Amino acid sequence: SAFTSDVSKRPKFEAAIRAAENHEFDVLLCYDLSRFARDQRVLHNCLFRLREAGVRLIGVHNGIDYTSDEGRDWAGIEGVFAEKSSREQGRRIRQAKDRRFALGLPVGDIPFGYVRTGVSSPPDVVPEEADAIRWAFEAYALGRGYQAIASEWNRRGLQPHSKRRKGVPSDRLRLFGVSAVQSVLENPFYAGLLTHKGVQRQGAHDPIVPMALFEQAQSRTRRQYHTTRKHECAL
Repeated sequence: SAFTSDVSKRPKFEAAIRAAENHEFDVLLCYDLSRFARDQRVLHNCLFRLREAGVRLIGVHNGIDYTSDEGRDWAGIEGVFAEKSSREQGRRIRQAKDRRFALGLPVGDIPFGYVRTGVSSPPDVVPEEADAIRWAFEAYALGRGYQAIASEWNRRGLQPHSKRRKGVPSDRLRLFGVSAVQSVLENPFYAGLLTHKGVQRQGAHDPIVPMALFEQAQSRTRRQYHTTRKHECAL
């Protein structure tokens, strides 16, 4: 996000500024100054670096050269309004999430086993996936491991609700792995609970597993964690 004050979180942006300082080009184009930077410190620091390098920053939508004397004035004005707009937008998004949580609606992605039904309604249970989730909780509570559960889900032809990630083959995104199964078995959403900003409450959605079974699975996880042997190694 251009609103961030940490330029390291924008590697391509940072690389462009370094390339300018290395005199690899003479003009840097940005569609709009708000896409360049919406943090005042970052904006003016990078404009200074560009001016020192003799590189012009041109806004495509208005043709302003923000490294010129007049353009620097426009950059200050536009930058203030862009940063204020970002703060207001962030506040509205946070308020919307808080309202959803207060209504018992999920904040964020809908997990495996459910399907979104609308903006203002709780998600519905997907029967086939719910059956697999209930079986997994029962199997895990009885001693089955994450890998065994993942293998069974893959055998059934189930697919995780994965987001496509750069560098990850598409066939791997269609298979469950150990971490995906662990995330399911540790997610209180399946017991009917919502979590937001560290607070937990009852959700408006239908639970897939009873609370007693969910707690039984968490109890096993806690036992495994506390009994895991830890090794100390000298560097």
